[in-house]
Amino acid sequence: EAELFVMVGALSGSDMPAMDNALTGGMSDPYCKIEVLHQAQPESGQVAIGLPQDFSTGVKEKTLDPLWREAVLLGPFGPRQRGAYVHISVFDEDKIGSHDHIGSVHPIPVRQLMVTPPDKNPLKLFGRDYQLWKQNTMVYGQKKGAQPAKPSKVVLNFYSLRIDAVIHPTAPPCSLEYEQRKLLVKRLAQVMKTFYMI
Repeated sequence: EAELFVMVGALSGSDMPAMDNALTGGMSDPYCKIEVLHQAQPESGQVAIGLPQDFSTGVKEKTLDPLWREAVLLGPFGPRQRGAYVHISVFDEDKIGSHDHIGSVHPIPVRQLMVTPPDKNPLKLFGRDYQLWKQNTMVYGQKKGAQPAKPSKVVLNFYSLRIDAVIHPTAPPCSLEYEQRKLLVKRLAQVMKTFYMI
């Protein structure tokens, strides 16, 4: 079975809660963190953070509706890594002290992003809204006048590719040699350049 790469894009956020003091503007400085969680013991369902599979977008200062438009390539995921999860969290950057956790998206199983069957390669999921949660509670933004507070959301894009389809559409699953990996990275870089041409 072929290995799989998954590109995850953090496009934007909306209705973030104001994490900064009202005296400093009552805004937030949000950034998005994307990481892979691996099952430490699949039979027990325990989960541990997998390193170095993590990435943080740039910080968007003084806004409740950040526009990140950044992507990260995760993988490769072989058959033994298909029990992993993609975990997305949003934080508010603080100049002093630890950063404040705004909320997280429910972990997304890598299996949901698998490209099957091969003729459906690649899989594209663009512009999907995901609700932020914190301690099993939905996160809401600021109330605006008479309008009720809206749920805080992030818009994510996913693009997955099978290794064999990137190297050659008819190639059997294989361990990639150095030159093949260089070709793979080059092709995926081309995908990434067009991924956010909106």
